[in-house]
Amino acid sequence: MRPERLEALRFAGYAPRTLLDVGAHLGHFTHGVRQVFPDCVPTLVEPNPHCLPALAATGHEVLGFAASHENGEAELFLTREWLQSTGTSLYRENTHFFRDEVLVRTPVPKRRLDDVLAGRRFDFVKIDTQGAELDVLRGGQEVLRQADYILIEISLVEYNQGGARAEEVFAALAALGFRSAEVAEFHRLRGVHNGGLLQLDFLFEREVARPSQALRGPVAGFDAWLAASRGRCRDFSVLALGATQTAADASFGAASAPLHFAGDPRKPRDWEALLRHAARQGRFAFALADLGPCSLAQAALLLDMLPRVAAAGLITQAGPRPWSWHEEAGLLRLAPGGGPQPPMLQWRGAIAFDAPATSARRKAA
Repeated sequence: MRPERLEALRFAGYAPRTLLDVGAHLGHFTHGVRQVFPDCVPTLVEPNPHCLPALAATGHEVLGFAASHENGEAELFLTREWLQSTGTSLYRENTHFFRDEVLVRTPVPKRRLDDVLAGRRFDFVKIDTQGAELDVLRGGQEVLRQADYILIEISLVEYNQGGARAEEVFAALAALGFRSAEVAEFHRLRGVHNGGLLQLDFLFEREVARPSQALRGPVAGFDAWLAASRGRCRDFSVLALGATQTAADASFGAASAPLHFAGDPRKPRDWEALLRHAARQGRFAFALADLGPCSLAQAALLLDMLPRVAAAGLITQAGPRPWSWHEEAGLLRLAPGGGPQPPMLQWRGAIAFDAPATSARRKAA
C-alpha cells in the first residue's frame, strides 16, 4: 500500500492502535505502517521458516504458522532460487519461478486466527497469502470482523493453483460487514500472462465506521492533503473555528469564510446557529479548530460540540494553557495544570474524552 494512502488515512483522523499483518514476509509492510502510525502495535503472521529470523529481529510479536480455515499441518511451496520469495504459499504459484526443478516443499503448521487470537482486536489487517486469502477469512471471522480496514490481495487470474477466486473473497468480506473502499495497488509481472494485470490490492472498510482519535505533534503534508481532498470532491466542506490560517467554506469565531457563523466557540449558546445548520444541511466533512486562550471547561465544550457539526477534524492548541491533555486507554483526558503536551488532536466520527468539569456535570445530572 502506498505511503501516501496511509498518510491520507492519518490526515483524515484515523489512528489504528493495533495491526495484524498476515503474510508478513520480511516485515516491510509493517515497517511502512509504523512510519506513519508509530504508536501502532503490530502482530505478524508468517509461515515461511526462512523469513522468521528477520521478523524476530523487529522486536514485534511474530506467529510462525500459516493462517488457514483449519488447524493442522500444511505443505508450503518455496523455490530454491529464492527461499524468501514473496510467492511462497500453500497454493503453488502458476509461474516458471516455481517450476518442478526448483520447487521445495516444506511442512508448516496451519492455524485458525479465531483460535490463536481469540478475544483480541486488531484495527488494521493486511492479508497477502498468495491464494490462501479465503482460507484466512474463513478461519478468522470473529477476529477480522472487528477491524476498521482490511487490505487484501485478490487475484484476477489463477495465479496460484486452486487459489481463492476473486468473487468468493468479495462475498466473504461482504458477509463480515466490509465493503470495498478503493484499489490500493496493481500487480503485473514481466513474462507472466503476457504482462497483463494479475492481482489487485483492495482496501476494504467497515460498513459502519468506528470513531478514531489520536494526540500528535505537527503533521507534515496536511495542508496539501486538505487541498487535494477539496479539489477531488466539491462536497468536502471545511469548517474553521478560531484563528486558523487555512481557507475554509465556513467559519465560526474569528476566522472569516463565505459562510460565517457569528459568535464565540467558548460560549455554549453561540453554537445554536451552527448546530441548526448541521441538522438541516448535514455535518461538515472536516473541521479545523484552534483552541486559543481558553479554560479547561471551554476546551471541553469544544470537544463536546465539534463532532456534532463535523465528521472529522484537527484541533490545535499552541502556547501555555492552565490545563493539559493526554491519552489513556483510548480516552482523551483533560486535567488542570500545564506542562509539555502534544499540540494537536486528530479525530473522526466522535471524540471520546473526560474532564473534571464534564464529570461533575454528569454526576449532577
